[in-house]
Amino acid sequence: MRSETEVRVTEKVLRNFCISVLERLGVSPGDAGIWTEVIVETSLRGVDSHGILVLPRYAEMLEAGGIRVDTPVEVISDQGSTMLLDGGNGIGSVVANQAMDLALDRAQKFGLSFVSVRNSNHFGMAGFYAMKSLPREMIGGAFTNAGPAIAAWGGKTKVVGSNAMAIAIPAGKELPIVFDAAIGASAAAKIFLAMERGERIPVDWMIDRDGKPTDDPQNLLAGGVLLPFGKHKGYGLGLILDVLTGVLSGGLFSTSVRGFGRVMSEPLGICHGFCALDVERFISVGQFRSRMDEMIKNVKASETLEGVERVYLPGEKGFLTREDRRLNGIPLWDKLVSDLGKLAQRLSIELPIQAR
Repeated sequence: MRSETEVRVTEKVLRNFCISVLERLGVSPGDAGIWTEVIVETSLRGVDSHGILVLPRYAEMLEAGGIRVDTPVEVISDQGSTMLLDGGNGIGSVVANQAMDLALDRAQKFGLSFVSVRNSNHFGMAGFYAMKSLPREMIGGAFTNAGPAIAAWGGKTKVVGSNAMAIAIPAGKELPIVFDAAIGASAAAKIFLAMERGERIPVDWMIDRDGKPTDDPQNLLAGGVLLPFGKHKGYGLGLILDVLTGVLSGGLFSTSVRGFGRVMSEPLGICHGFCALDVERFISVGQFRSRMDEMIKNVKASETLEGVERVYLPGEKGFLTREDRRLNGIPLWDKLVSDLGKLAQRLSIELPIQAR
């Protein structure tokens, strides 16, 4: 669901533009580099709702004070394999990157780790942090809560955030498995894009303010509420993620978390969780990789339904999309190009869109 025309730009163009925007708004070069890497990698893997699309909103929050650039991460508790951090309402991607690195270091030492974070902000694609475990031969996990956007199954008010989780698992010759999902039947960004194009949406994505299924995306602005995927299963998973992030960290949870992009001057108070598991504490890395390859081959050998060309593993399409976009450029649609252009003009920064 996007505009009829699009232009493809190189990752280098987007990376340089992001860094220029963030540094112009007071972000240090080091933090701007980390934040940009998350944004660009997200767009490369095809998670367009969390990539370059959100840069203008990040910029607004920076300007309004909702994201703070001068607050270091504070260690509240350090028990060896577990840690509790306070993000100081800083840059979500920078806080999360630091927390995941700590989780990996502690798992290297203790075999298993969990790092809990409170008072953070939107951190983008959860899979970015989980995948940091892959070069270190570990299984990695990243979890986050979010502002209320989704109804409890059977309810009609926003009580659960579009909470998300990602698990990354290394393999051998096969691609790693990367499961990355939020609990909503659809991302709100997809509904906004449907509004722009005057399109309808599937009726299992949202209910209107009266609790009735709707295919009109405009209802999102009129009290509509997103539904969880998998009915009661997605709703239950959303609550568990809120426990593992907001409740466990002593931070905000459920309806107390602020919605992304609603009040730009207010920090979101989002909470995260990061874990890592050293597979070599169980079997050798070589054995693990070999067994993962065997499992993946078994899945790929599955007989497909009529009209289905092949079975994909979780995250596989992201790796394939990344290859395509590194070669052919990242697609930007009309309204996004316009929004980035307005941001560049406001900050007196050049936006050198280069078609591929």
